[in-house]
Amino acid sequence: MNHTQLFNQGMVCKYSEKTGHVEKMSKSKGNVVNPDEIVQSAGSDALRLYILFMGPPELDCEWQDSGLDGIKRFLVKLWNFIANKENLVSDTQELLASQKCTNRFIKEFQNRLILFKPNTAISSMMIWLNEMQAANFKIGRTNLEKILVCLSVLAPHIASELIEMILDKSLDSCVWPSYVPELAIAESIVMAIQINGKLRANIEITPDTNQTEVEQLALKAANKWLTGQKIIKTVIVPNRIVNFVVKTN
Repeated sequence: MNHTQLFNQGMVCKYSEKTGHVEKMSKSKGNVVNPDEIVQSAGSDALRLYILFMGPPELDCEWQDSGLDGIKRFLVKLWNFIANKENLVSDTQELLASQKCTNRFIKEFQNRLILFKPNTAISSMMIWLNEMQAANFKIGRTNLEKILVCLSVLAPHIASELIEMILDKSLDSCVWPSYVPELAIAESIVMAIQINGKLRANIEITPDTNQTEVEQLALKAANKWLTGQKIIKTVIVPNRIVNFVVKTN
């Protein structure tokens, strides 16, 4: 069912050396950045990606040149990984662990786009790349195409170039990727343990851990902060948070 929803975007701000404050960008203040200059030095994909990565789109964010440099480094790192033919294998040669890593990413990436959180969608791609490189995983051609199509909504020029260069096809001949549910299941989940809303510890569980066991693990992890305290209520947000509400003096 189609529906509409009001979404208010935040403003882009910039630190002013003159006033010592972060101010809204505007021509009248003379603190805007020239996109043409950035495209010339960094490329339009880097500029686009940085704007999407600056923060939640509904909040104000601060323009920082160092952030743009970080995005450029990520794109170079991603290009080098994908363009390296030694990292590409046939679908039948791709390890199951590598397939799981990619399918978890695709699921997470698409969910974050649906929630209109492009900044965290980009973070999920950075995490995927780090995991692939840390484990020295090779990627199959089918999953590589899926990764590049995901990238195309963020950095269309780089994605299109890589698809033509490596897969010998065009972006417009590709389809939006789907993931395999069985391969996208998280192997472990980190839950935050709070006491009266304040983070005290973390526990790592599997998706099938029952609530009773989760509470026992949380009690053990937070034991030193709960000693001598009276627990009034325990609030569990599945796969995310355990919060012990204790009586305060």
